[in-house]
Amino acid sequence: MVTIKDIANITGISPTTVANVIHGRTNKVSKENVERIQKALKENHYVPKLAQETMTRGKTRLIGVVIHTTKVYEDTTIADPFYGTIVGIIERELRKAGYYMLLYAEMDLDKIFQMSASWSVAGIITVTFAQKDYEKLRNLVDGCPVVGIDTYGKQDADIYNIGLDDLNGSYNLVNYLFQCGYEEILVLMEETAKGAELVRVEGYKMALRKNGREYQAKYHIYVDPADSEKRRKRLKELERFCGKNYAIFCVSDQLAARVMRSFQEDGYKIPDDIGIAGFDNNIYGTMLYPRLTTVNQDIPRKSEEAVKMLIDLIEGKEVRKKEVILPTQLVIRDSTRKQN
Repeated sequence: MVTIKDIANITGISPTTVANVIHGRTNKVSKENVERIQKALKENHYVPKLAQETMTRGKTRLIGVVIHTTKVYEDTTIADPFYGTIVGIIERELRKAGYYMLLYAEMDLDKIFQMSASWSVAGIITVTFAQKDYEKLRNLVDGCPVVGIDTYGKQDADIYNIGLDDLNGSYNLVNYLFQCGYEEILVLMEETAKGAELVRVEGYKMALRKNGREYQAKYHIYVDPADSEKRRKRLKELERFCGKNYAIFCVSDQLAARVMRSFQEDGYKIPDDIGIAGFDNNIYGTMLYPRLTTVNQDIPRKSEEAVKMLIDLIEGKEVRKKEVILPTQLVIRDSTRKQN
């Protein structure tokens, strides 16, 4: 790693002067030397010591990212393509802006609150928080800007948030399935689902009403997210719907992938025996065969918008729109088809 002494040797300028430029004390440094030092810092990818910067400038370049996970994962939260993409893009955008990321993912909100309160950070990005929990965290870190991604349960919310039009996304998908001629549409979700996935179910119900159907609990299927044996058994039970001109709307592509694999292992063909659709348009949808009909959400843009909003708040810039709701797009592929 390049040090202040290295930059001093490269430029032929004293380490004290180099340090003054790094920490913004340029009133007694010539314009020519400032430019030489800044050029050398950039060309040699100098990274300041964060603790030293905090002490000398009273600022930190650290950003906290906290994820409230709502289900148990067989491996890790970040293995989920949604969270993995969110974290990856946030880290990239923060680094481009000269900031660095601290990450904490946890189901236990008390642990999240304790961790967040202990950090010395310039700002925090929350991911998949309920509004009340976002507000509690914001109060705990009073004075520290907080921006949410997919904050749910909002009621007259005075919060900064980047969200998605999950309601109309699922409505458009399920309505399309009815237009294909499917007789019944089932909805499949995990037992612990919260937030966006519940909104997607509301979009499913809207499409039922649009097509003159009533919501039926028997067509609302839940699977266990943590117990693989229970999940396998429930998916096997779904085979009774094959060959009946039915389709299944899975509230995530990851869940759709599990359903398709289960059916195909037992010899059923998709979409010949049953239609399958998902939501997210992540890597699963393109790797499956047949490729998955789904709803696209622009996850990278969510992350980019959240970072931009947070940095604007940190730097005291005006943020005219506190909540940004991104659109969705229907992606029609081969796991569903028009019925005869």
